[in-house]
Order: sequence, then C-alpha cells, then structure tokens
Amino acid sequence: MKLVGAALSAEMDAQDSPPGDGVTVGSGNQAGSGSHPPSKATGYDLHRLPPGRRFTSRKARQMLRTKSVWSPINRKTDGLRILATRFRGRGMPTTRYDVWMPSLGPTERTLRSILTGRITWAQFVREYRRELLMDGPVDSRSPTIKNHGQKFTLRLLKELARKGNVTVMCHCSEDAVECHRHSLKKAIESV
Repeated sequence: MKLVGAALSAEMDAQDSPPGDGVTVGSGNQAGSGSHPPSKATGYDLHRLPPGRRFTSRKARQMLRTKSVWSPINRKTDGLRILATRFRGRGMPTTRYDVWMPSLGPTERTLRSILTGRITWAQFVREYRRELLMDGPVDSRSPTIKNHGQKFTLRLLKELARKGNVTVMCHCSEDAVECHRHSLKKAIESV
C-alpha cells in the first residue's frame, strides 16, 4: 500500500499512544482477540484505528472534482478552481474561477459538431480524448522531447489533486451527464 507522507506522520504519532486507544502496534494477530492482522508497512491494525486516523492510499486521497462554474463557490472543498473551456464566457467575473485553461476544452470544431448534432456523444468523447493527447506544431520543432498534447498538463493536474483539492469546471449545468468535464476528469485520472 502506498502511503501519503502526512498520513504516515500522523500515524507514527499514534504509535506513542497509551494502550487501549484503538491503535494496535506490534506483530501479532492474537488468537481470539478478534483483531485483524497488522499492516506490513506499519505494524498497525488498520481496522482498529479511530476514524480520521486511518491510512489512506494516494488514490483514495485524490481530490479531483467536477462542477459547473455557476454552482455555488465553496473555497474549502473546491480548492484550485480550473475553468476548462475554450470560451471564458461573456460577462463572467474572474472570481468564479482561479485559472482559465482553454487548451483543456474541446476544440471549436468538435464543440460545434456535438452542439449541432453532427456527432454522437460517444464520438465526441473519442474526439475530445484524441485532441487532448494530439501533438502540436511545437512537437515538429523538438525531435527529442515531445509535448504529446496536454499529457504533461494532465499529469500536473493529477499531482495537484493528490496534494489538495482541484475542481475542473465548465459552463454546463451541475447535473449535466454529457459534459466534457467528466471526460476530462477521467483523462486526468488515467495519465
């Protein structure tokens, strides 16, 4: 199990806790005690740790969310608010987002195609995913190191989400199922 450094240090503090506080330290799963075997990494019985003091994997701590840019702002849970659309929106105050990243939105051609019904949602998702990883003109100038589209940006967002909350937003309503922000979240999680 991969451990997050902050969680590990919090759990190491628990090692000095007095007996009976819910933390099991040591090597044994004693017969009849009803406890689970201790973690190989720490020696703690992870099932007996009090709530809020359990180890979490990196994946579980990943705090990548999606929402509409028009939804209520919650600075505590939203974290870094990224507007991932080609068009910012006329009259939208810049206080609605922290960073506008138009390169993470679908291209105008793909967006126009889905809005006019020329392509299906499945086709849109495939095309959008292809656009995210498409090499740009700068790659032809760099024979050794390629940008591979937005791959490095997606990796950066994934790492930021591991360290704190990141919210990817667009103009669609909060309950929109067919919205590129959901595809973007999956792309970020899969790089």
